[in-house]
Amino acid sequence: MPNVKTTKKVILQPADTKIGLTIRVTICSTATANDGYIPWGTTVSGVSTRAFKDGGTTNVASDLLYSAATVSGGQDIKVEFKYPATNGEGLYKLSYTLTLSDGSTKELDFNRIHAIDL
Repeated sequence: MPNVKTTKKVILQPADTKIGLTIRVTICSTATANDGYIPWGTTVSGVSTRAFKDGGTTNVASDLLYSAATVSGGQDIKVEFKYPATNGEGLYKLSYTLTLSDGSTKELDFNRIHAIDL
C-alpha cells in the first residue's frame, strides 16, 4: 500500500484535540499520463479510515481521531486528530481507503503520527 509522501510528523500531546491534517490526492493530468495517484477524470467521493498503534492490528481510530475524515474539492482528504487517551504514547499509522467517483477504491497509509508527553 502506498505511503503518503512527506517527511513531516504529526506530534500529539495529552491536551491536544482537533489537530488537522490535509492530504491532497493527485489526479493524473491526462488519460494516458502516469503522474498522479488516481486516474484522470476521477475524484475522491468518499473516505474511510483505520488507525493502528505500533504495528498492531487492532483498529484504534475512535481513540486517535477527533472526527471522521472528510473529502473536500474531490481530492483533499481532511482529518482531525486527538491525543489517544486510552492507548497512550506511541507511534500510530493511519490507513485511508478512498472511494473514487468511478466506484473503484485506492488505499494509502500515513505512518508518522507520534503521541508523546513532551
